[in-house]
Amino acid sequence: MTETSQVWACDMDFAGTGDARLSFVATSDATIISAASREPGTFKNLPDDKGVYGPAQAVLHCGKGDVYFAARWNNEYDGVLLDHTRNTTPSYADIRRATFQAFLNTATSSHSCPAVMLPDGR
Repeated sequence: MTETSQVWACDMDFAGTGDARLSFVATSDATIISAASREPGTFKNLPDDKGVYGPAQAVLHCGKGDVYFAARWNNEYDGVLLDHTRNTTPSYADIRRATFQAFLNTATSSHSCPAVMLPDGR
């Protein structure tokens, strides 16, 4: 990690009998951004050259350089979410996308990033 890079992470453990967890990360570490960007076909371009996005992750062109944002759901959380959303609206994908969008809406301002609206993927 360089002197100017920053890493922020947060794990949310949910109450209940399982071990449901949701993790968020934001980092300007070039090594992490490079590693995330190496996966072929992972990212699509955002409008107006604001950055790129993929499932529950994005690299945005921010005021002091690129920043990687991601959300990760563990298997227990995924299972609960799938059970809860089976044949309902909003769907599993809608909830995951909305959760990540809410994280971006909050986290991007502290990194002087552009506001982005993730496509719904339909």
